[in-house]
Amino acid sequence: MGKQVGRGECWDLAAEALDYAEAKWDAPYGFGKKYNYKTVQIVPGDIIQLSNVTMEKKTEKELRRWKMLKHTAVVYEVKSQGEIVVAEQNVDGVRKVMTNTWSLSHVKTGTLDFYRPQSQ
Repeated sequence: MGKQVGRGECWDLAAEALDYAEAKWDAPYGFGKKYNYKTVQIVPGDIIQLSNVTMEKKTEKELRRWKMLKHTAVVYEVKSQGEIVVAEQNVDGVRKVMTNTWSLSHVKTGTLDFYRPQSQ
């Protein structure tokens, strides 16, 4: 946490984690076995590839919206099936590993592909 992995690209974090674990995967985005996060339990270590994702969070005072055209994150903790903590880097130009909490109910558009790393 707080350090840059590889070149600091979001993808570098997933790639180095998979290489460290000696997992079987195919670059650039074949991070393991793809699964449907709505029907399969999410677990720490899973990899998420986002494409054209827009998230919205509404509170009584504001509507916050953000978009991720292409982004890769690693599931760090599962709070519930719909709320996860991800480890990621290259967020808002910060190329160091950080954690953020995502509520999957905030996803309004785009595609989230979840992958389960596979052993060699």
